[in-house]
Amino acid sequence: MNLEISEQTETSPDSSTLGLFRIPFIFGQDQILKTDEFSQNSGKRGYPLSLSTLQALYEHKLLVPFFYVDDEKNDRSRINLITPVTTTSNHWIFERAAEGRVKDCAEMEFRNSRPFEIPSGETSETWWNGYIYSSWQLNRVPRALRALAQMERANLDGIVLEQTDQFRPEQLALCTLATLYLPDVLGRLISPGDELEPDLRRFIKQVDVGRCLAVSGFDPTKLVTSAEELLSQARTSDPLIDWWPLIRHSNISSWEKLKGIPLHSLWLRISAEVLLRAHEDLAKIGELDPLPDLEGSKFRQSLHDRIKPHWNNERPLESELAVFGLSPHPRVLLLAEGDTEEVHFNALLKEVKLNFPDRVRVQNAESSRANPDLLARYVIAPRPSHSLREYQWMLPPTVLVIAVDPENRWATIEGQEETKRTIQSAVKREVVRQGGEVTDRELDLLVTIFVWPGNTYEFANFDDQELTEGLISLTSKRKINFTLTDSWKKSVKQAISEARSQRINFSEKVGPLGVPDDKPELAQILLPGLIERFNKEYASQQLETPIFKVVQKVQDLYSQFATGVFTFESKSK
Repeated sequence: MNLEISEQTETSPDSSTLGLFRIPFIFGQDQILKTDEFSQNSGKRGYPLSLSTLQALYEHKLLVPFFYVDDEKNDRSRINLITPVTTTSNHWIFERAAEGRVKDCAEMEFRNSRPFEIPSGETSETWWNGYIYSSWQLNRVPRALRALAQMERANLDGIVLEQTDQFRPEQLALCTLATLYLPDVLGRLISPGDELEPDLRRFIKQVDVGRCLAVSGFDPTKLVTSAEELLSQARTSDPLIDWWPLIRHSNISSWEKLKGIPLHSLWLRISAEVLLRAHEDLAKIGELDPLPDLEGSKFRQSLHDRIKPHWNNERPLESELAVFGLSPHPRVLLLAEGDTEEVHFNALLKEVKLNFPDRVRVQNAESSRANPDLLARYVIAPRPSHSLREYQWMLPPTVLVIAVDPENRWATIEGQEETKRTIQSAVKREVVRQGGEVTDRELDLLVTIFVWPGNTYEFANFDDQELTEGLISLTSKRKINFTLTDSWKKSVKQAISEARSQRINFSEKVGPLGVPDDKPELAQILLPGLIERFNKEYASQQLETPIFKVVQKVQDLYSQFATGVFTFESKSK
């Protein structure tokens, strides 16, 4: 298949809509719309448009249809097709163009004898007005409607205003560029069929952008001006403008769910992006100057609102999510040592409404020997976003809270401090590796360590009576034929007391007495009493139980980092 743009012919002069048929795969990625379809799409964008109003816009040359499809074939007007008839929804326009039935409405005289609305006695099955619009013309419906209202007011005062469809070259340019850039902007390629798709992809890579624009009669030096005007109009009209930094990180499947003015504003931005992509490609080959560099810009410009960020200083998705209090990462990562702690922390966090993955996440380390350094480096290390004067803006950090038994590396004060410094050093190295800086004071905010007083979590948070009753209940549930005598119960309590005084795990003492080693089940048995005690201490604002103090610290840290705005001081200020 010939993938070259055909030469100009008498039937397709530059700036004529008929010239569009000279471009391979034209209308394959955008839409051409009949009048009722154009009216419906305008309504979806928040601008209801009746057929009579659409006709008035044409009559006053404010919004002229692209094509008129005649009933009669005309051999002199036949167009040699570049794109063959394909399986796309727009294939029918090519068939009519090949028959010489397609005309450029801008080159025709408006006639009331060609009405938009169905004449009396006709039906939609037997009659069609023949007018065709480009979907890109929807961009200018609001301005055309305002101009029409102005003309109608002037006519009442006896003043005649002349208007023209001044945006027609821009709309033609968007048609010629849509095949090249719209698939990448939207992340969706509309295939012309299995046989032709390789040719389409080859055309997109090889096409001469300048020649495409020449077909439309659009001045390439106006690409940026037109794009900036579209972006400015979108910012002014969009009721969701404050959400745009987040919306633009989505994709066409989500964008298509927008309705009304937000949908219209989105397509203004898509149109601007298509024009800007063309400018960038022409700048690469030296035909145009590069776009202005926005990095470090102190003032917002229209180009800041592009569909996708195109400069290094723009906030990434994670940062934008944080502004709205959203993040795929928890604000606090609570590293617990075992099964019992995991069950109890999750239950207590539920009591204070923090048991959500994006708020606080409990991770079972399964042992005090687990090395949290990698977690510190790859999970909680803040990622620099951008700098502003003496501050560094960081992506939302995840604060690490560790709660462990006083054993192994955590057995002594010295060991605890050394381990904390090791974790903080891992965080600092990762921040520096990404081009940021972090002070010791900021590191102290990011890493908090709790070591249970006594020798284990259970001894730190439950007295001997609570543990004895819990173990008796566990044994009763797990060993149906096991006789729970009074002397056996006293032996269990005595074993617990000895384990506490000897600073060893109580399992070593009660195991020989036939008590099952089932920490998750024991955690569930102890949980109701723990929650009851928590609510009492929480209501009195006098937290004495160590695990409750950890939960309170987690609450404080979450409140401090939940806003999504986080900065580090810069040492170089």
